[in-house]
Amino acid sequence: MNSVSMTSGIALGMLAFAYAMADESRGERTKQERTIPLSEIVTTSPQKDLQSVKYVWEKDKTQTPEAFDNFMRQIQTASKGSSNIFLVDATNIHDAMSATFSMLVGLRSADTPAPVKTAQPKRGSHWLVAYLGSGPTNPTWWTIESVQVSEGKLVLSYRKSKPMPATDDVHPYYYWIALGKLSPGAYKVQLFDTDKGVVTLMRRVEVTSINE
Repeated sequence: MNSVSMTSGIALGMLAFAYAMADESRGERTKQERTIPLSEIVTTSPQKDLQSVKYVWEKDKTQTPEAFDNFMRQIQTASKGSSNIFLVDATNIHDAMSATFSMLVGLRSADTPAPVKTAQPKRGSHWLVAYLGSGPTNPTWWTIESVQVSEGKLVLSYRKSKPMPATDDVHPYYYWIALGKLSPGAYKVQLFDTDKGVVTLMRRVEVTSINE
């Protein structure tokens, strides 16, 4: 084999290796990037393609309607001010909701995922929690369009209802999205307004190993 052929062969080999590494990198990004189905979002919103929090609560026969009513009274009391977004660490929706309340009333920092406020909380599964504000139930005042999970970033995209006649009730718009176990690291947790094309709120949350 002459030197030209050898050089050509080395170049082709390096090119093939580069393509293989690029394919592997794309595969890793694909695994890290995912979209949460809207049907898995639990909410107080009347948006039809999401799960009603009352329906999810009542499916669990160990939870009483009175406990749900009490929780809703508490969360409505805490539903004041502007939008919010954070993470909680809980293995079920009821613990996620309880951790949400402790976050809203200032019992915990939002710098890390908040567990349920018990002596030995069950941990290891993360939930994205968002509060867009309070508004009428008709029309649906905020509509969730997508929830994207990628390496180091969680984005809830939404749009606000166009100005139109509305009911005069005032209803809190909360959302709980099960993410599973997130890898340790720093995450940018964002609310994104699709109509304006801007991030309206961003919080940095540090996820650590539950053994730390």
